[in-house]
Formats: sequence, C-alpha cells, structure tokens
Amino acid sequence: MSALSQTVANYRAARAIDLAVAELHGMNDHMLRDIGVSRSEISHAVRYGR
Repeated sequence: MSALSQTVANYRAARAIDLAVAELHGMNDHMLRDIGVSRSEISHAVRYGR
C-alpha cells in the first residue's frame, strides 16, 4: 500500500471513530445505559470495544 493510500485509510478510520464517538455523546444517559456504556467509557468503547 502506498504512503498516500495508507494516509487516506488512516484518516477515514479516524473519522469513523470520531463520528461514532459524537453519535454516542449525542445519546441520553438512558440510551447509553441500554447499550451498556457509560458516558465516561464512550471513547474507549468505540476504539477498543467494551
């Protein structure tokens, strides 16, 4: 994979993580509790799973 392709792939992966984190932060605490994630765990859960 070329350096440019790798850079684009890394950017897309980081963007997907950022979007998922933002979406979870937009949920209320009840919805987060339903999926088993506390607000303080959002970033870790998105990046590494629960």
